Amino acid sequence: MALIKAIRMHGHLAANLDPLGSDPVGDPALEAELLEPPLTPELRPRIPASVLRVGVEGQTLADVLPKLREIYCGTIAYEIEHISDHQERVWLRHAIESGRYRQPLSSEERRGLLERLTQVEGFEHYLKRAFLGQKQFSIEGLDVMVPMLDEAVGLGVESRRARGRDRNGASRSAQRPRTHHRAAVRRGSPRVRGRANDRGDRSDGGRRKRRRQVPPGRGRAPTHGGRRRDGHSSPRTRAISRLSTRSSKASRAPSRPTARPARASTTRPSRCRS
Repeated sequence: MALIKAIRMHGHLAANLDPLGSDPVGDPALEAELLEPPLTPELRPRIPASVLRVGVEGQTLADVLPKLREIYCGTIAYEIEHISDHQERVWLRHAIESGRYRQPLSSEERRGLLERLTQVEGFEHYLKRAFLGQKQFSIEGLDVMVPMLDEAVGLGVESRRARGRDRNGASRSAQRPRTHHRAAVRRGSPRVRGRANDRGDRSDGGRRKRRRQVPPGRGRAPTHGGRRRDGHSSPRTRAISRLSTRSSKASRAPSRPTARPARASTTRPSRCRS
């Protein structure tokens, strides 16, 4: 268990990340012979892999150890043991060691990835030449994030489309045929007529009408051409007539001429000679 923990925690120090081929730094905890007691090659086949709690396939430590070194000390490094959440660490360990996110790429996918990285590099060089002397933030070391973002956006679009198709299918299946309902609420149907007769509040074939009960003497009399049956005009008609009368009087009134203000004289008084 100590060796497995050391590989998970310090495996990135022994990873081959330099493209020029320099040797990695390494860590003494990764050496099985330096453990106390030393883990010799003769003892490794005797340790079952079920007690190691690893995600790689294998029956014994001798089968699991080379695969773990290839995963954590290969050309890709992982550093996840600093995460404080235990569930996140367990999930990441299983995802890394199971290899479900390290599927081999086809030749076409590799060429597409190389072309995308070339575009990113060329665009950065263009920005440096076009905006000479301006403050910029280089994408060097993070250029591989661009293809990753492209893949993440593509997966998000596909999942959204799939959810939309599932939602549309569920909504179609949830719709019920309304033929029976329309036949039941048809005017004059026996079902609606019987229900109306039972309740006593519907007597017109299912159409329910509620009218406001107005006390006698307080209701508004029906109007005919702006005048009520009792011979008086309605308040609205009287207000409209008053407004029209005022506007007509204002239009017939003669306009008063506006007096021009007297202009101040600018001539200077003459002096009299004695």
